[in-house]
Amino acid sequence: MQDAIGVRAPQIGIASPLSDPDEVELLVSNGATEFYCGVAPSAWAARYGASWLNRRSRGRANLPSMEHVANLVEKVHAHGLPVRVTLNAPFYTGEQLADVLALAGEITAAGADGLIVSDVGLILALRERGVAADITLSSMAAMRNSGAAGFFRDLGVTRMVLPRHVRMSEVASLRAHLPDVALELFVLNDGCVYEEGHCATTHALGTFCLTEWEYSLDRRDGATPTDEERAAFDEAVDDYRRWKWHVNNCGSSFSDRGLPNGPCGLCAIWDLCDLGVSCLKI
Repeated sequence: MQDAIGVRAPQIGIASPLSDPDEVELLVSNGATEFYCGVAPSAWAARYGASWLNRRSRGRANLPSMEHVANLVEKVHAHGLPVRVTLNAPFYTGEQLADVLALAGEITAAGADGLIVSDVGLILALRERGVAADITLSSMAAMRNSGAAGFFRDLGVTRMVLPRHVRMSEVASLRAHLPDVALELFVLNDGCVYEEGHCATTHALGTFCLTEWEYSLDRRDGATPTDEERAAFDEAVDDYRRWKWHVNNCGSSFSDRGLPNGPCGLCAIWDLCDLGVSCLKI
């Protein structure tokens, strides 16, 4: 497709998060083509406390009830667009799984277009219980190679959200190995030093991955490090701190044009379109 001046427009979807049904009109008017949301019913918190139902906390990132989910689905569907609901905690206990399956059934009954899941046990349970839900693999599953992608495809996953730390060459390889699976890629997200799918921490205690730790150099043999070794060590620490600063949105700063500094995929959109990525996730 070309625009009015003959420039080819990218053919790719934009998935936007939603935490309030009143945001639908604004986001649709600004180009969102699909939505995702979380739900955190009070009954879950009352029973399981600080054990989150999905990757985000119960606060503003989640809808508070299934009534809100149904309302949001209705508003999104009025625009002919899909909405998926996250059930993407890294894992669920055996006790929790029954409640998650029951909630998945309610989400499907409310008309949601699919579930975003990371726990292999939940994916299997959804299929075994016959829950008729289209399944998107969450980035929390940290699917990083074609072997893992093939494994999840064989479990019935139809779309996969790639991890944040993924290279263009890796996207191309996954696309080539899995032409029948839709790929979704973050184009803008929180800066994180670690791979989210392998992180077992919580920011409730502070983002210690971004803490400016003090480092010291020691040799295993007990000898005093040479000046050359100290210089190489200091250079490595400086490089790490500089990289960490960039990953953290360059101190959460913005350019003169108002664009966020740091991790951003805007410059790669054309290449991602050519690679066949189905959707960019915000």
